[in-house]
Amino acid sequence: MSRIVVLDPGHGGSDPGAVGNGVKEKDVNLVISLATRDALKSYEGVKVKMTRTKDTYVSLATRAAMGKGAALFVSQHNNAFSSSAARGFETFCYNGALIGNTLKYRDAIHDALLPYIKSLGVPDRGKKRQNHYITRVPPCSVTLVEYLFVTNPTDAALLKKTAVLKELGRLTAVGIAKALGLKKKAVAPKPAAPSAKLPAVARQVAVRIDGKTVKESGFIIDNATYIRAAYLIGLTGGTVTGHGDHIKITLPAKAADPAATKKLETEIADLKKRIQNARAALS
Repeated sequence: MSRIVVLDPGHGGSDPGAVGNGVKEKDVNLVISLATRDALKSYEGVKVKMTRTKDTYVSLATRAAMGKGAALFVSQHNNAFSSSAARGFETFCYNGALIGNTLKYRDAIHDALLPYIKSLGVPDRGKKRQNHYITRVPPCSVTLVEYLFVTNPTDAALLKKTAVLKELGRLTAVGIAKALGLKKKAVAPKPAAPSAKLPAVARQVAVRIDGKTVKESGFIIDNATYIRAAYLIGLTGGTVTGHGDHIKITLPAKAADPAATKKLETEIADLKKRIQNARAALS
């Protein structure tokens, strides 16, 4: 039976979330969340629900209610502060009584993202607990992720890179998979392209024409003897031309039988002589 994971791209529609440095939080949240959804498709035993898949407004109460029956609810956000100096990555869960393995789930998601976060030069603000509506109300384990600060110019520059957003989303999926013990789907190997069977060349043989050895070589291939057609046809006065999708072979004219030729010439001479005698008799 599949376990349900709810992905919650924060804000949307008339609620832009944090705005700063040319970035709207609602937009980057959605890109990250969709990337998480797509990455989770490669795991077995998970069904993904999203609180929104477009730039639409969804109330907090409606979002929270979608957590019913879910194994995990992940709310995906980007941060803001009155000072533009504030930056970094942090994750949250509720600071009151928790459901099930909420702490373990939050830690798994945080730890899956942290190496990439550090590689971007972004500080780690830590794993935290706080009384957010969205961490408190859903009837399931909830993790809230604050990836970066929209109000910080350096963080905002990263949020403008689609590759960064998609990697944040993918790694969130990795964390979810680790938290819930999900396994990757088996990937069926691609069938190997049939390989053309190469002819078996057993050995090379000498070629003799009229009892004389010539420079051309023959080959025993698949128990048959082969020699270049161009060579043989050339010996007999024919030609081999063309390349690519065709080869043109011109055979030599058949040699006449010398005895037959002599007999024909005698018959022609005799006929000419009779014609001449007939003409002489008429004159």
